Amino acid sequence: MALRTLHNHARCGATGWRNPLELGTQLIYDQKFQTTEGGFTIVVTPDFLATLSFFGKGSMDITNALIAMLEDVAAMVPGSEPKLRAIVNLGDLKGSPLRSQLVLGKWLFTRKDVAKKIAIYGGNPVEVKFTKAVMVIARMDRVGFFATEDEARRWLMNP
Repeated sequence: MALRTLHNHARCGATGWRNPLELGTQLIYDQKFQTTEGGFTIVVTPDFLATLSFFGKGSMDITNALIAMLEDVAAMVPGSEPKLRAIVNLGDLKGSPLRSQLVLGKWLFTRKDVAKKIAIYGGNPVEVKFTKAVMVIARMDRVGFFATEDEARRWLMNP
């Protein structure tokens, strides 16, 4: 696997959210997808810690790109035991179509073997409610919802 160093994606969105990865952290995956309305960034460290940050308004184009990139990440995870830990920032998400959420829920249901734990934080109450519904549809039981990044990170790092 080729390692890359994080030099971009350090700040994301209007709220100035700081990527939890420090500058100079080695990465095995570092991608950004953006439309005129919104997008996301996803970075993964060699120990399979994924950081996913959404911004703007969601769409089917964004969901399809996300699923394609998540498949890329899943292909990098060795073995059959879930190893990927993910921290997801919804703080700059400004809504997403129901269809997009259902498509993502279906994908998560079929690929839930990849993720060991998912910690989700930020977001307005409506987005959090929809995200919880998606996780129920996907039957994801290793998911936690938190108000802050620090709470999410503490939970994610505990076995």
